[in-house]
Amino acid sequence: MGLLVILGNFLLTRPYFRKVSGNDKNNTVYLLSTLILNTSLLLPFVQARWGDEGIATVLLFDISHVVLVFTFSYWVAMHYGNGREGKAPIGKILRLPPIWGIFLGIIVNVLSIPVPEFVYKIAGIATKALIVLMMTALGLFFEFRLKRFRLVAGAILQRCLGGLLIGFVVTWALGVEGIYRDMLLLISAAPVGFNTLVLTDLENLDRELAAEIVTTATLLAVIIIPIILIFI
Repeated sequence: MGLLVILGNFLLTRPYFRKVSGNDKNNTVYLLSTLILNTSLLLPFVQARWGDEGIATVLLFDISHVVLVFTFSYWVAMHYGNGREGKAPIGKILRLPPIWGIFLGIIVNVLSIPVPEFVYKIAGIATKALIVLMMTALGLFFEFRLKRFRLVAGAILQRCLGGLLIGFVVTWALGVEGIYRDMLLLISAAPVGFNTLVLTDLENLDRELAAEIVTTATLLAVIIIPIILIFI
């Protein structure tokens, strides 16, 4: 499902990619913002409506989503970043720490390797610290005025409404019904993810535009998510 939603949004954006702003770096940020989801913001809403079953569905979706963020989406960022003019070094993706982390996690899970309790505690502390760092990074780049309203609004609408449309098509095609259909529709319409800013920074794209999109999407999520929950 994660693969279909991300590739679907890529196919929606690609035809008019170079017409968005006329600047490849800005356009790449726009494209990344439609491909990367912020599933973490959904968790309180999902927990309140569907409980642990909903949380499990989000986490399951996130497995394919995170892999795609640090492979396909990172390839998109590299394709136009740092003046490479279309040359994306694939080996750089394979050296990313998140990819190795996912790979090691799968091995531990498949082989049923016992993990000491203190590792979970350290991971929990690190996760909370990471959230603080993410918010700090957003604050450093964000300005309290939208310089490029058309790009920001377009990216957020396409991420949420475009993702919701793709979610409808995919769940209909796969015959998904009931609460799983509703949960997948909500996930498909998730706001723009923070990793948009991470990949933008790694590949020397437009950091200010990425911060505007991510921050605005995060602030609007408290309004958009409840509205989506009413109509699905």
